Amino acid sequence: MADRYTGRHIHHARHTAAAQRQRSNLSTRLGLLPAAAALTITGILIGGTGAAMQLAAGSDNTNVDIAANYDPADYIPADLAAQADRTSRYEARVPAPVAPPPPPAVVSTGNCKASYYSTGNRTASGETFDPAGLTTASKNLPFGSKLRVTNQANGKSVVVRVNDRGPYVAGRCLSLSRTAFATIASPDTGVVNVTYEVLAGSTP
Repeated sequence: MADRYTGRHIHHARHTAAAQRQRSNLSTRLGLLPAAAALTITGILIGGTGAAMQLAAGSDNTNVDIAANYDPADYIPADLAAQADRTSRYEARVPAPVAPPPPPAVVSTGNCKASYYSTGNRTASGETFDPAGLTTASKNLPFGSKLRVTNQANGKSVVVRVNDRGPYVAGRCLSLSRTAFATIASPDTGVVNVTYEVLAGSTP
């Protein structure tokens, strides 16, 4: 009886000791959890503070300022830049407009009556007469002279070249081809008062 009691007592004592050890280990683990959590939070805070200090220390860094001030709108896209370059090259190849030559200087002027003629074979200069050409006959102006003949009544003008002699009628100094006369007046008029200007560099 005593041996049985003693065996149960020993078994109970061992079981109790084991249970106490398990509770002790569990308490130790539970006690370590808050400490580990505290350490983790402390590490996060320290890391964040370090990052903040690094950003604050680098606020004067040139690279940071460039990145902060970068605006994509300030830069032309590659395709537009190439197009602008092509445009500039094209504009460089376009020749500048050539200014028209100044009007020829006037050597002399005169006033008289002008008529026209439309028949004939050969002119006094040796040319074949062409009633459709812009030519005129003159009594004394050199062959090849160019005249600007203006109708005093309407202001119309035509430039003709002297290639014949005439007219042999008093008061008339020029006899235009039919086409030249029709440029400044109706052929039905027959005779008109004109002003003529001898243009420089027109004589051979």
